[in-house]
Amino acid sequence: MSWRVPRIWEDSCCWVIGGGRSLINQLEIPEDIVERVMKKELPLSAYSDYFEPIRNDHIIAVNSAFLLGDWIDAMFFGDINWFLHNRYQLRKFPGLKVSCHNRFQGKTREEREDVKYVERDRERPYGLSDKKYKVSWNYNSGACAINLAYHFGVKTVFLLGFDMKPVDDQTHWHNEYGKKTSKAVFEKHLKGFPYIKADAERLGLKIYNVNPDSAIQEFEKVSLKEILKNGIYSYHGRQGQDEARC
Repeated sequence: MSWRVPRIWEDSCCWVIGGGRSLINQLEIPEDIVERVMKKELPLSAYSDYFEPIRNDHIIAVNSAFLLGDWIDAMFFGDINWFLHNRYQLRKFPGLKVSCHNRFQGKTREEREDVKYVERDRERPYGLSDKKYKVSWNYNSGACAINLAYHFGVKTVFLLGFDMKPVDDQTHWHNEYGKKTSKAVFEKHLKGFPYIKADAERLGLKIYNVNPDSAIQEFEKVSLKEILKNGIYSYHGRQGQDEARC
């Protein structure tokens, strides 16, 4: 049975944290910390303090980004192989766990492993599905997570770590996958974003790409500093939701 996604973040903003290497530069994480994380001498949560400017805000982590800390509200994944590799750590995650893989259609909580299941919209494989119990897969978890954010009721989405190309000769800000993403995979992932742009405009969803050098061309590109200092970002945390919204 598919989960009917509730509008728990009505008219607010949210961040979707992907795996792209630009995240390190945007957060100005010191090179020595990055090197130790990449060597797995430090856990991914070693980056947690550098997220302080946005940690009180609504956040969806994509795949291994959930390991950044328990301040993340929700995480999303679609790759079953990724799940099988991370299932034991994922059980400890206190936030919402959501997937569009049909493994999690089970009727009992034990069968679902506490993962909320949203069905892939077969009629709309690219873009944003407006059906509350479905998401457009877009053939990658990061793009699909934007659809989840829309269902949560947000009006503005900030994409952090959405590069779709190597940065500093690395494709990720961590070494959890053991290999770099190929050019062909990036090209496949990029196909959904023109459809997402069209649907976002139709549905009234504003999307910012927090990487001025991203290969994704469909959304306005800004740096994290611009967002925090120049008035683009006006919603500062859950406590201020009634006073200041995007």
